[in-house]
Parts: sequence; structure tokens; C-alpha cells
Amino acid sequence: MYPMMAATFALVIGFRLLQLILPDDGSELKFTYGKLKISVDAAPAAPEAWLQGYYEKFARSRITYLELKSINFGILYNVLAPEVFCPYTVRVGSLADGGKFVCNPAKAPKNCSIYSLGINNEISFDEDIQGFNNFTCRIFGYEKRSIDSSIATRYTKINGKVQQLEIASNTDPKRNRYTLGALVEHNNDTSVELLKMDLDGGERYFLIPFLERYKVCQVMVEVHGRPPVHVSLLSRIAKLNYALFSLDVHPRVPSACEYSFIHLDCMQAYGAYMLKRYLNNVKVPHCSQQKHFSLIPFQC
Repeated sequence: MYPMMAATFALVIGFRLLQLILPDDGSELKFTYGKLKISVDAAPAAPEAWLQGYYEKFARSRITYLELKSINFGILYNVLAPEVFCPYTVRVGSLADGGKFVCNPAKAPKNCSIYSLGINNEISFDEDIQGFNNFTCRIFGYEKRSIDSSIATRYTKINGKVQQLEIASNTDPKRNRYTLGALVEHNNDTSVELLKMDLDGGERYFLIPFLERYKVCQVMVEVHGRPPVHVSLLSRIAKLNYALFSLDVHPRVPSACEYSFIHLDCMQAYGAYMLKRYLNNVKVPHCSQQKHFSLIPFQC
């Protein structure tokens, strides 16, 4: 079976399975991906009270484990769990490295703005995410390494613009370095719908300052580093009104993990439901005492 046929078949089967388990309340989910149109004759049900209660039962224990100074990856990945239930969470892009988990991507509003940081000549996510909005959204890709001419051509075809530059703490055009905020302003955006970030460690320096100034509906970020780095960054993101809905540990590099967050104000638009927040209550004194997050040492 050809890859596209297999992906389409899996998509159809997945939605049909959802149709079997969702309540028949007369509502309808209409889904379009390129020329493919699918409708599901039911809306996802909110989690039952017992499920939310079960997540609430373990929230305090999760916080306790995550605040351990001796935390290791075994504890980290066993303890972390989604705070939000998104019935239509799908992997967008490559099934291998490059794909990201997004909550109900078909619900992204038309003419939105999407930012993809750290493409490394792999744009399966970028191309696929645009298919969900029928290429009406603008997508901006940035990479500090050289970009193949074929990538630039493919990016133009998806209503996108790709540039070789470095994301930095301060803007310095002479050195081709820019803050993410400066790029967003240059593109005449005041907010970002979807942000994909894979900066090989740079996320711990650049993400929080940006989220403090700009609202992003969904953040897909790959975090690199020791367990306290993960905990500190996840907690800081959560304190800015974000909730975790997916995590995906790198199969070959356990120090790297993909995390997907949704802003609390965007949950209803994407059909997501709260289970139990806990990351916003995690305290990491040995990291968070720094006045500026960008100054946290690499080995924190």
C-alpha cells in the first residue's frame, strides 16, 4: 500500500472508530484535508467525572516527584501525564522524526499565522499542517543552517516563507540574528496560532520571553537537556496559562522529548477538555530563582 493511501486509510479508520465511541447527539464534525473530506456525525463527549477525579487524585503526587532534586528520566517520563484531553489529537508530518502532535488541527482558523522554528530541511510538518487549513494560513519557517533550494520552492507552494537566520535573545541584523518577537512583528502579526520549536537547546532561552509577550494557541516544542531542564521549562510554560496535552519521548535520545501545549483560552475552539492541571504548581527553586529565564545555566 502506498504511503499516502495508508495514511488516508488510517485517518478514515481513526475517525470511524471515534464515531463508534462518541455520543449520537446530532452534531457533526466536518474535516477537510486537501481534497479529502470526512464528516463524523457526533461531537466528542467531555470526560466523565470519574476520569477527571482520577487525574485530580494523583496531581499532588506528580508535583512532589517533579520537585525532587534527584529526579531522573525514569521518574520524569513515568510521572508526566496530559493535563488536557483532546479527542482529535493527531501526529502531523512524518511518522519518524519531524512529526508533531497537534490538537484538532482542522479547527485552526483560516488566514492564521503558523511559525516553524528549526526545520533542518525537513518540512513534512509544515506541508501537512497547511493541508488542514487548505493553505489559507501563512507559515513562516526559520533555520540557522543552510536551506536547500528545493525546500524554499516547496515552502512557496504551501503559502509559506522560509529564511535562513538564527533565533537569538537580541536582534542583530548584521549577524543575522533575530528574536522571535522581532520576526513576528516584521510579519505584521500580533499573535500566533501554532508554534513549532526545535532549536536543539535554544528553547530554554527563547520560548518563555516570547510567550510572556505573545499569545500562542498551541505550542509544540522539543526540549533538550537533563530532567530539571524539562521540569523547569514545562512549569514556566504552564504558569503562562498553558496546559500539556501530549508528550513524545525521542526513541534514541531520552534527553529529548516533544511536548504539546494548548492555551487555556483556546481549548474550547479546539474541542479540548481539562483533566487536571498540575505543572503550573510545580516549584523548581534551583532553577526558577534566576531573575531571567534566559540566564539559567545550561546544566540546570
